[in-house]
Amino acid sequence: MATLRDIRRRITSIRSTEQITKAMKMVAAAKLRKAQNRILEARPYAHRLNEVLGHVAARVDRSKHPLMHERLPHKICYVVVTADRGLCGSFNTNIIRKATEELGRCDRVRTSLFLVGRKGRDHFKKLDWPIIGERFDFFRDLAYEHATDIAHTL
Repeated sequence: MATLRDIRRRITSIRSTEQITKAMKMVAAAKLRKAQNRILEARPYAHRLNEVLGHVAARVDRSKHPLMHERLPHKICYVVVTADRGLCGSFNTNIIRKATEELGRCDRVRTSLFLVGRKGRDHFKKLDWPIIGERFDFFRDLAYEHATDIAHTL
């Protein structure tokens, strides 16, 4: 049977864990708010860019520009973006499940993967799919340069 001292120690331990959990929630909320603000700030730029490109594409003769040609893909590369750590519910599970479904429809020889995040890398390493690149800690300091690095690899 537990003594009064053991019970008090256990109560203190639980309170300490509650404080740590509360602090982690506050940090996560601040990071989420910061990321949401960055997305909201980029929206007007993205909308305007989409509008300008739509006007340009409507006025260009599609047969004269190589980027406007419709063609069948010879190779397919899926960019799978997952988290580096857990604690995000079913986020990683749903992404990995959807990617696996898509890969099930593809030819293994013509299809490759670019993995962003440790969780996706750990999963797809076991399945032995061709992996052309990996990035970790992508979301810690999110910057345009990270996206350009991935684009150059692709």
